[in-house]
Amino acid sequence: TSAAASSATGKYWWQFDGSNDSLNTTFSAGTLGANSDVFMVVRRDSIGSTVLAYSADNNNKYIGSCATSGTSATSVGAGTPTHYVNGVVLSAQTEVAMSAALPAGSTCIVEVQGANLSTWVNFNVGYYAASAAFAFNGQIYDCIICPAMTANERTTIRKYLAQKNGITLA
Repeated sequence: TSAAASSATGKYWWQFDGSNDSLNTTFSAGTLGANSDVFMVVRRDSIGSTVLAYSADNNNKYIGSCATSGTSATSVGAGTPTHYVNGVVLSAQTEVAMSAALPAGSTCIVEVQGANLSTWVNFNVGYYAASAAFAFNGQIYDCIICPAMTANERTTIRKYLAQKNGITLA
């Protein structure tokens, strides 16, 4: 993982090469709640399978999973959260729907509402240990993990991230 900045925009980001980069945080189980919201500003450099975040204590816990085929859920081991991209709910909570909503080269806000992260002991992005085929290739500009917010609070966070990162919301 490398950190980068643009002198033209003043934006900073974490760069992931889609191979073996990762950014890992560790904490005690129960630190994150049973009803959490996650906001990530991401840009995929290539279309393909990826997992935006996962818990390495059990490789069957992840959120924001993308794939170009299949019917797998976008999140596993995180309850039944609802995924949004740029404020628009996914048409289906599947990897294929997430992949279609995150085109390569576009900076987007991925929002996961109501995730149960209470059993997670870490929050990792980048290389997905369970399958190298799901390693993230692109940039992550922001990541906010918080207790579930009200609709108004989510709108405020979304608008802030959109303005900060030059994203047009629907």
